[in-house]
Amino acid sequence: MGWEGLEFDFDGPVGEAEALLAGRFCEHAVARGWAIPSWAWLNRVAHADPGELERLAANGPRRLPAGQAAPDWRAALAAIARDVLDAADGEPEVLSLLQRRALVPLELALMAAEERGSAGVTPVMLARLSQAAMRGHPSMGWPAF
Repeated sequence: MGWEGLEFDFDGPVGEAEALLAGRFCEHAVARGWAIPSWAWLNRVAHADPGELERLAANGPRRLPAGQAAPDWRAALAAIARDVLDAADGEPEVLSLLQRRALVPLELALMAAEERGSAGVTPVMLARLSQAAMRGHPSMGWPAF
């Protein structure tokens, strides 16, 4: 039996999984007219390569200003990308560890919380949670919270 005649639905679960693993769930959601869940903004950074992180960081402030009431998601995404780049300090191995052991677990925890009915996080909360996750990561030498 060959592959001929088989059809794959890339708009269904396979497409969702592909978008999730590629860090493109926001685009996937928008293309389908879905609301973007707050965890999906972290998805982009948690799966990005250094070049993509640089592009994301260039699209907003270096840090979220203290007291800024409601930055938009793109500003928060840029600040998170900059934090990740700063923490990795140009080391691809450190970047990979941060993503796999700090950001992806945070992404999954936020996804699970929303699935259970918890309200999503705000842009500022996502930026602060990302910072805390990275500071608590053992490869960084910082104490866990």
